[in-house]
Amino acid sequence: MKIYVISLADAVNRREQISAQLEACQLSYEFFDAMRGNPDIAQNHNYAYDYREKMFGRQMTAGEIGCFMSHQELWRKIAAGNQSVCIMEDDVILTKNFARALSLLENYQNYEILRLSGIFKRKWFIWQHFSDLKLVKFWRDPMGTQCYIIKPEAAKRLLAKSPLINAPVDDFLGNYALHRLNVVGCDPYLIEHDWDIPSQLGHRHTKRKLSVLEKIRREFIIQGNGVMNFMIQLGYFLKTKLGLLK
Repeated sequence: MKIYVISLADAVNRREQISAQLEACQLSYEFFDAMRGNPDIAQNHNYAYDYREKMFGRQMTAGEIGCFMSHQELWRKIAAGNQSVCIMEDDVILTKNFARALSLLENYQNYEILRLSGIFKRKWFIWQHFSDLKLVKFWRDPMGTQCYIIKPEAAKRLLAKSPLINAPVDDFLGNYALHRLNVVGCDPYLIEHDWDIPSQLGHRHTKRKLSVLEKIRREFIIQGNGVMNFMIQLGYFLKTKLGLLK
């Protein structure tokens, strides 16, 4: 399976660290040069500046915008192909089972996005067992985009659903109600975030105080999405219990 590592072209130390790990596992990979967001936030192409101001009273950082744009550009590349691809960021630690599991997962098809990592530990239910791998569905998205496998059709869907950038890319991937993709995970994670590597996302901007009505609107939307996400996962849960999985 093709592995793309998203990494800034001048992130020499990061590239050396992830290269050493992948080469130790005898895995082929290719760096995909990450993009930098414009520090003048309002000037970023396809960024929902007004929406962020009204909804959150705070803008995304240039690093968060650049991170989303980087994943988008890679989705475009994948959407033009016909093979599932493993996307990896450069601030990760490969577990000892990663290479073997990735080889096995080349033959697994019952997903659209397959998470191999997560920032948080979340409650889950069994989706399927594949060989000795435990594939799960998370009741709540574990966040992070450190490593995931994506199919071309899923990449096309993500592009269609993100004409404007209005949230960090992991928030977007975790919004099942928006993109309606079958997102599967694995337990335990096959990739861990390397917390010793400093973040490149930057510091959050000062938050504007929201009015009462703005807070109500924001919470209504956030909680509504949360309920929809839960209902989608509940539908998958019932499929597993009723033996409806193909």
